[in-house]
Amino acid sequence: MAGEDFLLWQSASSHILVLATGSNIRLMATRRTWALDGTFKVVPQWYQQLFTIYAFFAGKLVPAIYCLCTDKNIATYGFILSKSGITGNPQPQS
Repeated sequence: MAGEDFLLWQSASSHILVLATGSNIRLMATRRTWALDGTFKVVPQWYQQLFTIYAFFAGKLVPAIYCLCTDKNIATYGFILSKSGITGNPQPQS
């Protein structure tokens, strides 16, 4: 939505930026199906990956949360999810 803050959270010590609007966080909380994707070649020099979380909505994958990370491991992804403020009960299937 226009006028919403986009920098949701940042960690100076872990060098992580989480970018999302409040509307996108609320959308994620209502969806049971998410997709996660890491892209490595399009990030600024300091970072190792752009990690994106998508919500499946109205038959489409909608990018909802963008994260710039210096690490690419399970601990980083869990940290991002815990700091994103997403509530709900995702049901991972694969």
